[in-house]
Amino acid sequence: MGGGPDGPVQAAARPVDNPFVAELVLTPGPSNLLTTLVLLLHLSAFSIPLMLDALPLWLRWSLLLAIPASLVWNLLRCRQRLPHQQVHQLYWREFGGWEMVRGDGRRFPVRLCGSSFSTLNISILNFRTRSGRPYCCWVLPDNVPLQQRQHLRRRMKLLPADGGNPSD
Repeated sequence: MGGGPDGPVQAAARPVDNPFVAELVLTPGPSNLLTTLVLLLHLSAFSIPLMLDALPLWLRWSLLLAIPASLVWNLLRCRQRLPHQQVHQLYWREFGGWEMVRGDGRRFPVRLCGSSFSTLNISILNFRTRSGRPYCCWVLPDNVPLQQRQHLRRRMKLLPADGGNPSD
C-alpha cells in the first residue's frame, strides 16, 4: 500500500492528461494553401461571365470588375497585408478565455463563436470582440505547426456545443 506517514501517495496529473493545464499560443502565418484556394475560386468565378453569353452586358462588366477587386481584397487578407484585419497571435488561457493580438499590435479579449470548428487538417476560429467586431483565423497545415494544431483540436473537442468556455 505505499505512501508516507500522511497516507497513500496520490498520482499527480500529467500535463498531457489535461490539455487545459497550460495556455495555448497560436501564431498563424500566411498560408500558401489558402492563397491557392482563393486564386482558384476567383479564377473559376471570373470565367463565368466570360462564358455566359446570356448575361446582360452591364452585369457581365460589373462581374468582370467585381471579381478581380474581390480577389485583391482576399489576397491581401490571406497574405496578412492588412494589419487591422490580421490575427497575429492568439492566446487560449488556462482558465478558458481567449486573447487576440492583431497585426498592428493591439490586444483584445475575444469570445470564441459557436461557428468555429476544428478537424484534422483545418480549423476555422471565429471570434468577436466585446464591441462585436468579428475576426476569423484559419489554422491550416502550412501556417501553424502540427503540435499546436493537435493541441488546439484536443481542446476544441472539450468545448460545449455553443463554443463557450469549458465548464469548471
